[in-house]
Amino acid sequence: MAIIDLPQSLSDRRSNENFWLHGQTVSAGVGLDGREQIMFAENRIWRGKLDLAHLFGGDILAARSVGTRLRGRANLLRLTFCNVGTVRYLGDLARFYAEANVRAEDVARGYIPFSDGAAFGDGSGFALPENDEPTAVVDAPKDASEIQIGGYIGRNATVGARFSINDFLYEVESNDSGEITFSPPLREAVSAGTLVKFSEPTFLVRLEADRGWEPFTQYGRLNRPMSVDVVEAFDR
Repeated sequence: MAIIDLPQSLSDRRSNENFWLHGQTVSAGVGLDGREQIMFAENRIWRGKLDLAHLFGGDILAARSVGTRLRGRANLLRLTFCNVGTVRYLGDLARFYAEANVRAEDVARGYIPFSDGAAFGDGSGFALPENDEPTAVVDAPKDASEIQIGGYIGRNATVGARFSINDFLYEVESNDSGEITFSPPLREAVSAGTLVKFSEPTFLVRLEADRGWEPFTQYGRLNRPMSVDVVEAFDR
């Protein structure tokens, strides 16, 4: 089994990120009193649709090659998520500070003063936010739904943001300064110091059907958009 990375040129052609947790609840139906008991067990997995806009030139060949190398459902596809809506560092420090609501004058002076503009006695102030990708602070066992994450990006992760650990995808349900509750539960145990990707989460998926990746080329016309159904990959 091989892992195929979606080329950046194709990732840039993605038109959306429709990935959701899907599970199944059980019910015996509505009782004589009109009430219904719903039973839930943690069986949710990620399912999604990878939509690529019109492809041109080399992108068509790249898409064709990805499908060939996937060997149907035999190999895995690694996707990178955009994760808009939470603080990220994507190589542009000025943009990172802007997303972190750090004023340009504070960046210029190299520190953040008190709200009234005052500094510490030695003339310094609060440090600027660090842009390093966060890491797990303590060990967390498999099936845990809480984890402690260090670093500015982790402490300020927005509810609903998604992150990845070892190419497994998770979604923030609550965040108390880095004490994060999330779904689904950890797919595998995590050790302290493990990288937690918020800026560009990565995720392994498998085609939902063997014939799921078939780019279509129309000569002399704009090529059709391409839509591929994928499902979370557990084995790796």
